[in-house]
Amino acid sequence: MMERFPTLQKKIALTFDDGPDPTYTESILEILERDNAKATFFMIGEHIEKYPKIAKKVASKGHEIGNHTFHHRHLTELTKKEIEEEIARTDQSIRNVTNEETVSFRPPFFDWDDKVNEVVKQFSYPVISATNLSAKDWESPGTDWIVNETKKQIKPGSIFIFHDGLGERSQTVEAVDLLLGEYARDYQFVTVRELLEE
Repeated sequence: MMERFPTLQKKIALTFDDGPDPTYTESILEILERDNAKATFFMIGEHIEKYPKIAKKVASKGHEIGNHTFHHRHLTELTKKEIEEEIARTDQSIRNVTNEETVSFRPPFFDWDDKVNEVVKQFSYPVISATNLSAKDWESPGTDWIVNETKKQIKPGSIFIFHDGLGERSQTVEAVDLLLGEYARDYQFVTVRELLEE
């Protein structure tokens, strides 16, 4: 799993998991647009089908959509066939709603073993982790905590993880707002694909 990309360019990949969500994804999109930033949204397939207009809007704004499985289950607890279905079904949802192809994958809970690796390799996606895992925005530890832990990883090639779905995410929205407000002049915030193409 890739958590940082070796580059001297002042670029950081922003990623958002568990959307799309009618409240928080929309708020994140507004912040990204304000600061001319791009991001990769690792979406859950069933959420794409529930909120297709939001998924389509994310893609239309120039952001990319990554695969975060269909039901957000622990992949190590599934059979190979079930893992394959989780990924393939989400790819199909992304394609149907946005006319885009999936370019990267992030396993729910970073749940990973040899079996999962074997299945995911068939799809030839880069598997994306993150450098600011200590921020733990998914636990809602407080806006200041999310900001300060993420600041420790402000370096070229970092990949930041945040969450825009599966819970109350106002702390994340506030943290992203503050971080981009402070660093968008010095760093370019980009999609995973753009970082990997460096």
